[in-house]
Amino acid sequence: MSFICRLSLALTAPLLLASPGGLQAAEALRYDCSLMAGDIGAPVSDMTAAPDHGWQTDGEDARLICSWYSPPAAKAAGGQALSGEDYKDVGVLTAQLVVYGAPLTRDAAAMMNAAADLPAGLAPDAAWLFSLKKPDLTATLGAIPPEIMFGELGVSVAYGNSFATDSGTGSRLTTGWSVEAAARILAAAAQGR
Repeated sequence: MSFICRLSLALTAPLLLASPGGLQAAEALRYDCSLMAGDIGAPVSDMTAAPDHGWQTDGEDARLICSWYSPPAAKAAGGQALSGEDYKDVGVLTAQLVVYGAPLTRDAAAMMNAAADLPAGLAPDAAWLFSLKKPDLTATLGAIPPEIMFGELGVSVAYGNSFATDSGTGSRLTTGWSVEAAARILAAAAQGR
């Protein structure tokens, strides 16, 4: 199995057994991967969507996990050989919207030193960032981004790539961009389109 396929599987997670209550709560948001792509905008607009599995549940939580391949990653996922230049931009952008049955509270996260404030005006006042390390919004985005928490909703946007390069999609995305994209997804999902 190619690295891109393994990365995509790791980031998109397997289909989970449905729990009617959690799934109904998530589907009530009327939000899907095509809406998420529109809310993220670039670079997703230039990427290829991975298979969409819709809402998935595991016990009390329901998740919408959406992924998009960079052009070289889409080429690799399709079984095509990559050129040397392609290796500079092999990656997968993954966004996740979660409806938590028992959401983590900010107080509980603060006890783990895992709660941080969002930039002012980015999301509702009650929203906060969950991150196991102090978020550096100027750092290059990686595969484990901070998650915006707002009540029972959690949103994160990550980028995983197979090669560390100073060019290509991954080099242009920062943790700050990820948090801003997650805030747009949160706003749209919370409106219950």
